[in-house]
Amino acid sequence: MNLKTAGSLEIAIQESISVQPYVEDISVKIDREMLKGKLNDEFGYFEIQGPMLKVKITVKYGSARVKVGMEYDPELDYPLMKIEGIEEVKL
Repeated sequence: MNLKTAGSLEIAIQESISVQPYVEDISVKIDREMLKGKLNDEFGYFEIQGPMLKVKITVKYGSARVKVGMEYDPELDYPLMKIEGIEEVKL
């Protein structure tokens, strides 16, 4: 991946996850600043890593809608997943 292809990779990840059952919405962002710092000087590309991703997903199952996310936590030095909200929806 490089800076030119990051956008198309975001879209590809979003579209591939959006076909999963119960997924209502998904957003994937690749941290361009982190990517710039990791680019290979000789070839100009880099492989994607978890810390570069910021992901938001909304899933509806039965009477529950759950919003989850994943993003890099610098304190833990790890891309952490978390539940951001749960709501009950009328059937």
